Amino acid sequence: AYTVRPGDHLWKIATEVVSAHGGAASRRAVATYWAQLVSVATPQLRSGDPNLIYPGETLELPPLHGMGDGS
Repeated sequence: AYTVRPGDHLWKIATEVVSAHGGAASRRAVATYWAQLVSVATPQLRSGDPNLIYPGETLELPPLHGMGDGS
């Protein structure tokens, strides 16, 4: 799970998660994970809008499947 912090947005969260699990995150790896994150997170958001997330919201993150290097 991930708790949204001030200044977060889903692309930033995706970048942090991919980086934490595989070093430098390629744009392709982040984009792939971001798409999964948007799909999983949108129903969890009180706004229902992936472009509007609030600090303190808790998101269940989708699993990573070998995306750290973008291959």
